[in-house]
Amino acid sequence: MLGRTHEIGGITATMALDVILKGIALNTPTAVACILVSVLGALTPDLDKPTSTIYHLFPAGTFIGKLVHPFFLGGHRHLSHSIIGLVLFGYLSHFLLYKFVTLPDISILYIWIAYMTGFISHLILDAMTDEGIPLFFPTHIKVGIPPIRALRVTTGSWVEHAIVFPLLLIAIGFMYVHFYYIFIK
Repeated sequence: MLGRTHEIGGITATMALDVILKGIALNTPTAVACILVSVLGALTPDLDKPTSTIYHLFPAGTFIGKLVHPFFLGGHRHLSHSIIGLVLFGYLSHFLLYKFVTLPDISILYIWIAYMTGFISHLILDAMTDEGIPLFFPTHIKVGIPPIRALRVTTGSWVEHAIVFPLLLIAIGFMYVHFYYIFIK
């Protein structure tokens, strides 16, 4: 999927988690931070691609992407799109957040949960593409949703632009309208 689809997917997943949990009493700074961090989490698995959207968020991002790229085993959609990558990024982000981030009135736990929710949404959306993801890396087994490859979405295709992306936006709007009381405390 494209970067913008992952961004909206991360927000959708984070809002859905909040609805499922019946609304965590988040203060406004934490809620805003969770939405922003869910976008970061949703873009993180593509750190293995030097031209990905996440690098465009930072000054000299393309240069940084070219420096970071060789550290990912196998290139795009390998380590960072697997269970091992999920666990590694989960531990690393948890460590970094609790070691270096102290923000008044913002819950670090909820920030980490939003980050990981965005990360997982990325894996789910990429599993929906015709390429699938190597969930069990280092094996070469690719996992796709649905299992029949012909029913999956091609990245950047009209299906992603005209169906997947709009459905994610509709889901956000639906959750906001019908569960407004959960999001606004």
